[in-house]
Amino acid sequence: DVKRIERAPELSPSFESTSVPGLYFVGPVASFSFGPLVRFVAGAEFTVPRVSRHVVKSLKRRAAASPAVVAPAKASA
Repeated sequence: DVKRIERAPELSPSFESTSVPGLYFVGPVASFSFGPLVRFVAGAEFTVPRVSRHVVKSLKRRAAASPAVVAPAKASA
Protein backbone atom coordinates (compact mmCIF):
# COMPACT_ATOMS: atom_id res chain seq x y z
CA ASP A 1 0.00 0.00 0.00
CA VAL A 2 1.13 3.54 -0.75
CA LYS A 3 1.17 5.78 2.33
CA ARG A 4 -0.91 8.86 1.74
CA ILE A 5 -1.42 12.32 3.14
CA GLU A 6 -5.10 12.85 2.59
CA ARG A 7 -5.54 11.73 -1.05
CA ALA A 8 -1.95 12.31 -2.20
CA PRO A 9 1.00 9.94 -1.85
CA GLU A 10 3.55 10.67 0.89
CA LEU A 11 6.79 11.53 -0.94
CA SER A 12 10.47 11.78 -0.06
CA PRO A 13 12.52 14.85 -1.10
CA SER A 14 13.35 12.85 -4.26
CA PHE A 15 9.67 12.45 -5.22
CA GLU A 16 9.83 8.75 -4.28
CA SER A 17 7.02 7.08 -2.38
CA THR A 18 7.97 6.75 1.29
CA SER A 19 6.32 3.35 1.41
CA VAL A 20 7.10 1.80 -2.01
CA PRO A 21 10.77 2.11 -2.96
CA GLY A 22 11.31 2.81 -6.66
CA LEU A 23 7.87 4.35 -7.17
CA TYR A 24 8.08 8.04 -8.09
CA PHE A 25 5.31 10.60 -8.46
CA VAL A 26 5.58 13.83 -10.44
CA GLY A 27 3.09 16.37 -11.72
CA PRO A 28 -0.17 17.32 -10.04
CA VAL A 29 -0.10 14.40 -7.60
CA ALA A 30 3.24 15.68 -6.18
CA SER A 31 1.92 19.17 -5.55
CA PHE A 32 0.65 18.28 -2.07
CA SER A 33 4.25 17.64 -0.96
CA PHE A 34 6.08 20.18 -3.12
CA GLY A 35 3.63 22.97 -3.91
CA PRO A 36 1.66 24.05 -6.96
CA LEU A 37 4.65 24.83 -9.20
CA VAL A 38 5.47 21.13 -9.74
CA ARG A 39 2.07 20.67 -11.40
CA PHE A 40 3.23 22.55 -14.47
CA VAL A 41 5.98 22.23 -17.08
CA ALA A 42 7.80 25.05 -15.30
CA GLY A 43 8.26 22.72 -12.34
CA ALA A 44 10.16 20.21 -14.48
CA GLU A 45 13.35 22.25 -14.04
CA PHE A 46 13.17 21.46 -10.32
CA THR A 47 11.69 17.97 -10.53
CA VAL A 48 13.67 16.22 -13.26
CA PRO A 49 17.18 16.64 -11.77
CA ARG A 50 16.01 15.45 -8.34
CA VAL A 51 14.27 12.36 -9.65
CA SER A 52 17.01 11.43 -12.13
CA ARG A 53 19.82 11.81 -9.53
CA HIS A 54 17.91 9.61 -7.11
CA VAL A 55 17.13 6.94 -9.73
CA VAL A 56 20.80 6.77 -10.79
CA LYS A 57 21.97 6.47 -7.15
CA SER A 58 19.38 3.76 -6.49
CA LEU A 59 20.43 1.79 -9.57
CA LYS A 60 24.11 2.03 -8.61
CA ARG A 61 23.32 0.82 -5.07
CA ARG A 62 21.28 -2.06 -6.45
CA ALA A 63 24.05 -3.01 -8.93
CA ALA A 64 26.66 -2.94 -6.17
CA ALA A 65 24.54 -5.24 -4.01
CA SER A 66 23.89 -7.75 -6.80
CA PRO A 67 26.43 -10.15 -8.24
CA ALA A 68 27.88 -8.87 -11.49
CA VAL A 69 26.45 -10.30 -14.66
CA VAL A 70 29.06 -10.86 -17.32
CA ALA A 71 27.88 -10.45 -20.89
CA PRO A 72 28.95 -13.23 -23.26
CA ALA A 73 31.75 -12.34 -25.66
CA LYS A 74 30.72 -11.53 -29.20
CA ALA A 75 31.74 -14.03 -31.82
CA SER A 76 34.22 -12.63 -34.30
CA ALA A 77 33.24 -12.73 -37.95
